[in-house]
Amino acid sequence: HHTHFIMSSAAQIGDRETALAAADALDRANAGAPPGSRRHDQLHAAVLHTRALFLTPEQVLALPAPAADGVKPLWLGARAEALAKLGRVEEARRELKALKGAPAPTGDMAQVVQLAAAIAEGRIEDARRRPAAAVARYEAAERIEASLGYWEPPLWPVSVAVTVAEAKARAGDAKGAAEAYARALKKQPGNRWAERGLSMAGRRVQPNPMPPPPRSAELVEALLFFT
Repeated sequence: HHTHFIMSSAAQIGDRETALAAADALDRANAGAPPGSRRHDQLHAAVLHTRALFLTPEQVLALPAPAADGVKPLWLGARAEALAKLGRVEEARRELKALKGAPAPTGDMAQVVQLAAAIAEGRIEDARRRPAAAVARYEAAERIEASLGYWEPPLWPVSVAVTVAEAKARAGDAKGAAEAYARALKKQPGNRWAERGLSMAGRRVQPNPMPPPPRSAELVEALLFFT
């Protein structure tokens, strides 16, 4: 549980090294849980999202398929995103189709799968150079995120509002981007992706008063203790 918090916090502040180290530790700790159990699937989903956030598209495509059916749609969604980022639109569409045809999990995880599908659709529209359509899909994903129950750490570590803001910025909508970054900060105070985005939009953002998560030797010690 503590490692999950470290991973989520590191993802929110853009700390690649710490987030990926925590993801590896959480993956090892989660190996003993039965695939398909609620806890296993939630943790595996969080690990997958964190890796997709920081790894290159090629590295994401090299990730093995998960054993649990409940997590496989999210793996397919990450693959669709990676392929779209590489400009391989038809392959991305095939992964998205497989995602939508995969057995759906239950509860909040079903909504997380819907969210992942909407994000993948947005990436495909980005690859097709259709910014307005991409923004619409990301906004749909943000609405799905808002319908999720309360989770700490959140089931989707970095607020979808950041993705909306980035898409609006690419589309030339500076005002819309700033508003979306502000929503992300309201949901996740101290989110560095949103702070940097607002800064680039010409908005002043107060520095995060919280200390960063443990790094290097402190991180290793923490992960060994809690896993």
